[in-house]
Amino acid sequence: MKRRTAVAAGLLVVGLAVAGGAAAQSSGEPPSTSPSSEPLDADQVAALEAIQTDAPIPVVDSEGVVRGSVRNSQLTARDDRVLAQIVAGFRERQGQVDAPYDELFEALRILDPVPVVDDDGDVVGYWTSNFKEPEQIEVLRPTAQQMADAMLSAGGGG
Repeated sequence: MKRRTAVAAGLLVVGLAVAGGAAAQSSGEPPSTSPSSEPLDADQVAALEAIQTDAPIPVVDSEGVVRGSVRNSQLTARDDRVLAQIVAGFRERQGQVDAPYDELFEALRILDPVPVVDDDGDVVGYWTSNFKEPEQIEVLRPTAQQMADAMLSAGGGG
């Protein structure tokens, strides 16, 4: 499955989480490629349309509360930047399970989070692979920077 499709599938999870009242959680790993025999419901169709039209995609926190929105174009651009850094300074993904790659990918997402904005356009948090409060990003940033520095300077590590 192509990375862009995986990102879109992850965004579908975000939209569906809001519709279902569940927390949006994304592991950053590609979703299963096995096809579903279940037809899409109205909420799933709406989430896919938001991705395709770049409409605001609702984001929920770990409690299932809608906190704001992001756009597919923002997430795609950020993931493209992160992927370029990994390929240039580390290596390509090696197989379906690649813990060092995934850890670096998440660290770089923390260093380049997508702002989650409310209806007034105010930043209320950030999306890495899930919703994070601004103070959570600040706490996670030093460790993420250390990991990125170490892994990117290793140039092909793990």
